[in-house]
Amino acid sequence: MTVVITCTPISDLQKMMRAARNRGMTNGDYVFIAIDPEFEGMYYGTHLWKTGPVGLWPLNRKNKATDVSKSYSASTHGWVNNWNNGTTNNTRYAEDPDEGPVFVFTGSPDSKIQIIPKDNYEMVLDVRQSLTVLVKVWPDGTRTGNGNGTIFRYNGSGMELLNLDGTGLSARFTRRDGTFLKQVNKGEVLTPRQWNYIGVSYDYRIGIAKLWHEGKEVASESIGIVDLRTQGDITVGEQFNGRITCLQLYNYAMDDSQIVAAENACKDGQGGSSDEEELMEAFRSVIAITLRKPATEEFKDFVKKLEDRGVKENHYVTAYHDSMVLFATALNETIAEGVDPAYLKTNGSLILQKMWNRTFQGAGKDNIRIDELGDRDTDYTIVEMDNYTGKFKPFWDYMGFTKTLENVSNQSMDWPGRNTPNPEPCGLRGSGKVPPTEDCPSDPDTSQIILFSVITVLVLVVGVFLTYVWWNRRNDQELDRARRMLIISKDNIIFCGGRMRPGPSMVLLDERSRDLPRRDSNLYVHELIV
Repeated sequence: MTVVITCTPISDLQKMMRAARNRGMTNGDYVFIAIDPEFEGMYYGTHLWKTGPVGLWPLNRKNKATDVSKSYSASTHGWVNNWNNGTTNNTRYAEDPDEGPVFVFTGSPDSKIQIIPKDNYEMVLDVRQSLTVLVKVWPDGTRTGNGNGTIFRYNGSGMELLNLDGTGLSARFTRRDGTFLKQVNKGEVLTPRQWNYIGVSYDYRIGIAKLWHEGKEVASESIGIVDLRTQGDITVGEQFNGRITCLQLYNYAMDDSQIVAAENACKDGQGGSSDEEELMEAFRSVIAITLRKPATEEFKDFVKKLEDRGVKENHYVTAYHDSMVLFATALNETIAEGVDPAYLKTNGSLILQKMWNRTFQGAGKDNIRIDELGDRDTDYTIVEMDNYTGKFKPFWDYMGFTKTLENVSNQSMDWPGRNTPNPEPCGLRGSGKVPPTEDCPSDPDTSQIILFSVITVLVLVVGVFLTYVWWNRRNDQELDRARRMLIISKDNIIFCGGRMRPGPSMVLLDERSRDLPRRDSNLYVHELIV
């Protein structure tokens, strides 16, 4: 089993999984670990592999107001039509040299297209979190009514894309309960009597809404992390004076490159993404690690209160809840010891001392430990994709306090090839539930490890010492031998040519050697041939 760990953004993660699929790496022999892949909601994650539109209305004479979008069904392993068709009222067709016969809206309240989701298909269009709406508009430039025409709107008072004063754009966002949020506006951005490729997007993960024109961002606002009012019917073209074609709806926030690539989606004849099926299958080889969210009633009530205040829970709401509990507990304890609350406004060190190096119960009813440096032992959840729903599901929890892995009840892995990855021969260490086997023996006793280590070190030290002694002794012997050798100067060596006969040594006859002590006058040399 080969492990690949990645922290890349969603778009790059999709590219990586496409490449892995093409190389045959998604059959279960490789596991791709994604660190916090920005899940929406709890652990849904369908936006990780869902690349096609959830609604696609060409709005031309050939297709009328028919929804031609398709979705890949994880349960049936095939493509199904979404069938969220619209009905027209007081509209007509106009021939256009660029887009063909398209719908024309008169600017009156009754000139519009109404899209009523079919039974069991409303959830497809209910993109309550991240979304992207793309459409091509040809504004007439003539001001009608109040000057504001609806291009796209949910449920009467839901999320809406407007044409302001003929050349401006506005996106209005509404919370699930009908509360209006900030608008994103951009004036004088549309070119009258020409086609304008426009769009609006909302990224639930960061709470940012954007307006787009010709593939470029022209305005943005932070509206918070909220569930949007995207349930119910959809209205197109009400009080808009001009032409509209190729309406697209996506359940994720697209970037500029994706928006540019989708401009000709209606002409391509593709009701769904060409690689959605392959990408979903590839993501079965992905295991994601994200922050753990408790499932207790107390935590759910806390999340509900956050929603009532216009803030939607995200990955960090658990830590926010536990931080408030810890701070409140430390504050109460400090005041109970007689410290003046007014003093604490300018000096919080006493509260910090109470917060550090302690254990308390968090939102998940689990023990949470803050160490002596103020760091928390964090809990994580390990999730993987369900084969039938395409959503990610949790199957392991890592508990930071106990340093253990715990299986999520009633959950099991659905791994490609049905071969569940086993990182170690004796299971996942730390779980405490997998007994050792013959192939995976128990860990040796710590005292034995220490003893063996000490013996090894002693042997090495003695060996180094003996080597040092031997080397020095050998050098001393070489020096002593060198001192005892007879050293003859080259000036005392005489070479004679020709053939020599026995006779007195020429050295002794030389003037330079006459003063040398003579033991024997009959010194001979053997015959020397040079």
